[in-house]
Amino acid sequence: EDVKFDTDAAFDAHQSGEEQSTVEEEEEEEPAQAVRFGVTVSKGGKTVVLSCRSDAEGHIDVESAVVRDGDAESVLAALAGGEGMHAALYQGPEFTELAEDLQESFQDYVVKECGVDENVAAYIIMYSDYREQEEYLSWMKTTQDILD
Repeated sequence: EDVKFDTDAAFDAHQSGEEQSTVEEEEEEEPAQAVRFGVTVSKGGKTVVLSCRSDAEGHIDVESAVVRDGDAESVLAALAGGEGMHAALYQGPEFTELAEDLQESFQDYVVKECGVDENVAAYIIMYSDYREQEEYLSWMKTTQDILD
């Protein structure tokens, strides 16, 4: 059994899609960040990809569970290469349509079997923020190099 984590991107947990423009609204505290990440579990040439979300308080939600052929490395490489989750392959039911106890079982598995507890969730959020800052600095340097 092989378990891997993959952080995608941070997103605003309270995004409304609209810009807040009044001074009063701008002075409010920034909303907490949340991070989407994947947990892959491989066994016998098959991989389950659990798409998860963690909020700033360390609460973890599993948003989907998809089975793919191949080990974790090949599945992650395929996803990173843009293959995505092929519409031609059966992806399983919508996660929210699963029985409540089955959804909770996936949550428990991620926490208890994979070890993604509140501390790991907090680390994932911090690491995601660090990576975002690194990408921003790289972008700034590249932009400066081009424009100078």
